[in-house]
Amino acid sequence: MSAKEIKLYPNEKVAVLPFKKSAKGNRYAVTNHGRIISFIDKPTRGHFLKPGVISNYPGISFRSKPITKSFLIHRLVAIHFLKKPSKQHKFVIHLNYKRNDNYYKNLKWATLQERAIHHRSNPNYAKANAKLTEKQVLTIKQKLSLGKTTLKQIALKFGVSDMQVHRIKTGENWGRIKI
Repeated sequence: MSAKEIKLYPNEKVAVLPFKKSAKGNRYAVTNHGRIISFIDKPTRGHFLKPGVISNYPGISFRSKPITKSFLIHRLVAIHFLKKPSKQHKFVIHLNYKRNDNYYKNLKWATLQERAIHHRSNPNYAKANAKLTEKQVLTIKQKLSLGKTTLKQIALKFGVSDMQVHRIKTGENWGRIKI
């Protein structure tokens, strides 16, 4: 592939990756927008590489026979364009939760605890597989305390088994919720 002048976005910065040249003499660079460049002499003369997917994140693999090294693009961007606050900040998080958005202003170094908090606040975070919400359980407990409806009627109304309603009644399930 011939080396062409590549077009960078306004304010896009380039950092050369500290890897050995490939067998074809190619070197690699990463931009603060999360794009990977393959070049021979200057990072502005080459071509952009299409990232693959590594653990559901955009990544790139470099092969130097017999060894293949893989890197997540957001980590490369963070290493080269973000200051690491401390040694405890080992993880890189996407502030907007979009794994494909590797712009340096969307990334942040985080500790394990910060990463867990960020993950739980993700709107796409898969919640537990409970069929009932706490509000529904509270309603069930109130109906049970009144004693006017049967377990079977409550179970049909909420789409669960009558055994599940019985376990809610005895406190075996959802025991932490009080009326």
